[in-house]
Formats: sequence, structure tokens, C-alpha cells
Amino acid sequence: MKLRIFKDIEDRRASRTNRFPRSHRLEPTGFVHAFRSDLPSACTLEPGDTIEATTQDASNGKVRSTDDLPGKVAQRPWVNPMTGPIIINDAEPGDALIVETLSIEPLEERGFSWIREDFGALVATTSTALLNAPLPEAVWPYKIRGGKVIFRSRMNDREIILPYRPFLGTIGCATPEEAPHSLIPGRHGGNMDAVDNGVGSFLILPILVPGAYLYFGDAHAVQGDGELCGVAVEISARVRLQIDLIKGRTVRWPMIESADAVMAVGSARPLEDAYRIACKEIVLWLQEEYGFDLLDAYQLASQTLTCRIGNVVDPFYSVVARFPKVFLY
Repeated sequence: MKLRIFKDIEDRRASRTNRFPRSHRLEPTGFVHAFRSDLPSACTLEPGDTIEATTQDASNGKVRSTDDLPGKVAQRPWVNPMTGPIIINDAEPGDALIVETLSIEPLEERGFSWIREDFGALVATTSTALLNAPLPEAVWPYKIRGGKVIFRSRMNDREIILPYRPFLGTIGCATPEEAPHSLIPGRHGGNMDAVDNGVGSFLILPILVPGAYLYFGDAHAVQGDGELCGVAVEISARVRLQIDLIKGRTVRWPMIESADAVMAVGSARPLEDAYRIACKEIVLWLQEEYGFDLLDAYQLASQTLTCRIGNVVDPFYSVVARFPKVFLY
């Protein structure tokens, strides 16, 4: 796929000094819960290299059956573990990191989702100050097999087949400020829960510290927009990524490119601010990369953009604005 985030991106990738990309395999001995720049490298890559690594599920491997209620076994802040840090040689602030997702395979033929009494878009996260009782906690096991994810009702064993559409819910780089927790999305990436960042897509991240310090985890087998109950079908996974570096070009916020769209991700509260960030980045991208007048870009985006909600459950909400690439050809 010819990338279109930067018009000259293919020439820049072709001109990199690493002519012999390598494949790396990483079996983490531990996992990380913040985007830190003060940890030793778990693996060091050259631009163009590929890495294969395992990731732990969002419960830190604690939810394994319907008896493992998350409020008891998955205590914060030890949730949403990440693999890393991955250091990229020659990466500096002002450059852009490109992460292509090559594959995401579950380590087991099952995943889990659950409801916590204090987490999700339709529960009161300040329940101790309210009169209504919190929802009871519950766990749903899902079978994953043959490209299918199988939902089973708790009440009558009814089964519904969902498609296996894996992606990394959390991926991002370290920041020069205080290290954000792995649950927090932002300019660095983080827990965006962006469904469009799946296999075959390219994630473009701003590099904020020397070496980038890339982290990733929180693999999902499938998720609806907004991650309504706060939890997707969570899996531990074997992930393959190709990492590239574009010198002297960057993005202000994470961007994603798929076969048919260029996207920008905004994370903030309230939700409309996340929407504004994502849409503004598409408008500015049209102006900066494709030479549109600012008001022309604003007008064109107004008639063509679609938006997906990554999540409305995290400390900041995430919105993904999508611009169809067909209008650039």
C-alpha cells in the first residue's frame, strides 16, 4: 500500500540507511504500566526492522474464568500491562514513528470480557456518592477459532458469532513529562482503543523523547465503537510489527492510515474536544500536505469526514476522524 500521510513518505523510507532490516523476537520477562523513558531497553531496533513479541491481556492475566470477578482480582493500577520499551536507533523528537501491524494472533483460543461495577459508559463511576446500586460484576468467556469470536449468553447459552477483528488497544511512545499510565490516551498514543489500527494499518506517532521508547499491549479480538462496557474481548497475543522512522517530519497527534482512509486520533475530555482535535488535524493535514487553502480544507472535511469513537471510558476519551483516500487520487 502506498502511504499518503506524507506525500514524500515513500522516498524518505527508501532513503533510510538501514538496507538490511532484521527480524527480532521478544519474550518479555515482565510488563510495564506507564510510558516511561527511564527503563532499560527490552529490544533495540533499526528503522525498518520487524519485531515479534507477546502481550498480556488487560487484566494482567488475572481473569481466567467466570469466578474471577475483576474488582477482586484485577486491581488498579496493575491493569492494562504493556510490552516494552522498544528503542529505535536514531529516533529523535521532531521525527515520526511508523508502526505497521502485520499480525495479531491470540495465545489461546479464548478471550474474556467483563463488567466492573465502577467502569464503563453506562455505570456511575462515582457510585459511592449516588443512591443507585452499582451493576453486579460478571465475566464472559469467548471462544476464538477460525476467524470467529463466539459470544454466549449467560442466561440461556444462546451463541452469536462475531468476526475476529484484532487490534492493539494500547500503543504509544514515552513522553518527556511525567509518564502517563497505560490506561491514558493522549498525544503520545496510549490507550486509544482505535478499532481502525488493526492488521494492515499504519500508525504514525510523534516521537517525543530520544529513542522513542515504544510500548504496546491490550490486544482486542473484537470491540465496538466506544468500548461501551469499558472492556473489549481481551486477549493475550503474539504480535508482529514493522517499525519505521521518518526523519524531520512529524505529526502533532497520532494518525492512522488504512487502505481506504487517512485518520487522526484526538483524545480529551469532554468528548467534543476529542472530536475537535481529530477533525482539526485532518483539516491541517489537507492544508499542509496537499496544499489546500485552510477554508477549502475545512469545507471539504465537513462534507467527507466520518468519525469513530475509540472509547468513552478512559481518563480521556478518543475520537478517530476518517478522511477517504479516494478524494486524493
